[in-house]
Amino acid sequence: MAAAQGALSAEDAEKLARLKMKEKTGNRLQKDYSPERVWTDTYAKLTDPKSYNAFQGTVQQRYPEAFAEFAAYIGPAIQKNEKIKSSFLGTIPFEKGNKDKVDVDKMILGGIYFNPKRKKLYQKDNEGNIFTIDPYTGKIIK
Repeated sequence: MAAAQGALSAEDAEKLARLKMKEKTGNRLQKDYSPERVWTDTYAKLTDPKSYNAFQGTVQQRYPEAFAEFAAYIGPAIQKNEKIKSSFLGTIPFEKGNKDKVDVDKMILGGIYFNPKRKKLYQKDNEGNIFTIDPYTGKIIK
């Protein structure tokens, strides 16, 4: 009986020592999925000069800060809000010749779009009115 208790306490002591070491050093093998890391990785990917084409840069490459924020914070907030999630259609359409001007005519009624210039969500109602929506709370601003 004493031998069995000694073996168990040795195992327990080893487990306890491992836990203490893990607390001290942290688990360095665990990948960091924090929003800050997602923001940094997304921004680095979008601003990488090897992937940027000056003549055909994507909207994500024109607004890297906005899309990094979208990947890290706004996107997860949209996923948590069922009302926005069900109507979210993506990035707001821009005019073909003018990459900085929004093409309101291409917006689908009731659809919610992300505008990278403002870092806000926009929705067009049946009467053609455009509403600004806070991406974190889902409340209408204008």
